[in-house]
Amino acid sequence: MKIFITGSSGTGKTSVAKALSDKGYSAFSPEDMGINKYIDMKTNAFVPRPTPPIDHSRYRSTWDTAKLKKMLASDDVVFIAGQIGTQADYYNLFDKIIVLTAANETIKQRLLHRNTNPYDYGKHPDEMKHVMWYNLNLAKELLDAPGAIAIDASQPLDAVVAEVLRHSNEG
Repeated sequence: MKIFITGSSGTGKTSVAKALSDKGYSAFSPEDMGINKYIDMKTNAFVPRPTPPIDHSRYRSTWDTAKLKKMLASDDVVFIAGQIGTQADYYNLFDKIIVLTAANETIKQRLLHRNTNPYDYGKHPDEMKHVMWYNLNLAKELLDAPGAIAIDASQPLDAVVAEVLRHSNEG
């Protein structure tokens, strides 16, 4: 079973992946694993991670497909937790898609106070504005993914992880 856990920045994807890993599951955050790549949409070329704040009108994130497939083949049950601009291109690699959801105020507080993101993504006012807009306007796209399952990520982490496991037939 291959499960993709997605959602807006600040919904807890990385925390859920870590908690699953701590429970002995194969759970990965592609950004932490060096799988995320960025495309300059003006040149259509791969570029190093842009300097914050990331201009989402110019740069789009994607994954290194070969590395992703290797991660997915690493175990019978694999959780991938992330959010990228081209993720719909990868939905066919997953058996289930779980979307973590939360209100903007919850996300804002998490972004301002988190220390798990090495890039401090979302703390810059322009990035925060983008995340808030994305959560209100594009999160529906995530829920439109084939068979998407919404989980309220404003719950305590243990409750979110328990729901993820239940929906993945592991709980």
